[in-house]
Amino acid sequence: MARFRRSAERYSAVAATLHWLLAGLLVFQLGLGAWMVGLPLGLQKYQLFQLHKSLGILILLLSLMRLGWRLAVPPPPLAAWLKPWERTAARAVHWALYGFMVGTPLLGWAAISAAPGPAPTRFFGLFLWPALPIVDGAGKAWQDALGSAHGVFAWTGAALIVVHVAGALKHQFIDRTPELQRMLPFLR
Repeated sequence: MARFRRSAERYSAVAATLHWLLAGLLVFQLGLGAWMVGLPLGLQKYQLFQLHKSLGILILLLSLMRLGWRLAVPPPPLAAWLKPWERTAARAVHWALYGFMVGTPLLGWAAISAAPGPAPTRFFGLFLWPALPIVDGAGKAWQDALGSAHGVFAWTGAALIVVHVAGALKHQFIDRTPELQRMLPFLR
């Protein structure tokens, strides 16, 4: 376990791997979600929705792993050169991102589960993913409300990602502080 722990200034290899895996999945998922909703009904849209649902479940599971890892292996402390407002903003954005990464797929899962008719999710075509019991078959009104909340969370998450990336780039290239080295394994 010791080799997976972080150094005093860098994130652990597990945290960095989960971070970049989730980053790629989230960007793809947000783009897929924005694109597929405008497609006409048909086989392509159905297949893309199945992919979107499978990716959402995968993102939920990986996010829970990432959150568990963060609690078990705390990240390195924030850099000493950060201003107090930057420390507060960094913490707020990080925890809001966790809320987005867990909340958005849960809301999507709940919306699909609330559908009045069968809306099965085949997890990457391998097996049926169960409905979320608390809202299973709750009806169209619940499905619409949960689906709207899912969309709001998705767009809010996209904005949070932009803020997170902008902050990291500001520190790296404007403030000239080694912020990216904390999360990129090939930078020293």
